Amino acid sequence: MISISPLFNSPNADLVLRSTPSLHSPQPVDFLVHRCALSVASPFFDTMFSLPQAPNDAKDTRPVIDVSEAAETLEGLLRLIYPMTSPTIKSREQLVLLLDAASKYDVPVALESLSRLLTEPQYMSDPVWVYATASRLDLEEAAKLASRHTLGIDICDCSSREDLAIYDYNRLHDLHQRRSQAALALLQIPDDIKCTLCNLGPITVFFWNRNGGGISSGGQERSYGCDQHQT
Repeated sequence: MISISPLFNSPNADLVLRSTPSLHSPQPVDFLVHRCALSVASPFFDTMFSLPQAPNDAKDTRPVIDVSEAAETLEGLLRLIYPMTSPTIKSREQLVLLLDAASKYDVPVALESLSRLLTEPQYMSDPVWVYATASRLDLEEAAKLASRHTLGIDICDCSSREDLAIYDYNRLHDLHQRRSQAALALLQIPDDIKCTLCNLGPITVFFWNRNGGGISSGGQERSYGCDQHQT
């Protein structure tokens, strides 16, 4: 039996998106939506609706489009499209499903919102996973931010390494190599740079005479400076 979404059941809707059964929703769910809203939010749907449509002989029947997404994912995507409260995302899996759907249907407003969420602390605690997810979906800004967060960990000994495509892993490895070489270069002191004390030359040190008071006449000459440039 097909049910109707309680959030998307407008009587003036002119299109039905029908979800695929899933573990949480064993039966398909119909989402009554508006073509104009989908067209504005998604170039994918805009192009689809501009194509010639098969004639519909049934009276008062909205066209039905079967989609491969489960009801939870489809509802979350539509909540990002319509002016309503954004969906509550509680897991990586849920976030990835929404990101995949937003990318599949080319919904920029949803991708922007989900990309920001992807880089928040609860997910950035595993920057390699964030980098892998962002790279796979061509979310360049999120990928760049995540790559910087990976510099403090060993990507060769990270469980999320398995999520990386070979090309993305090589890019990340090259970044780590370049940053390591740059850090080592900063630690090298050029030969023409000396410490401040090296430029002072020998200094005569006088001692206080505790018995008779006053300064001892026998000064002692000492050299100051670093080991490399000591005068």
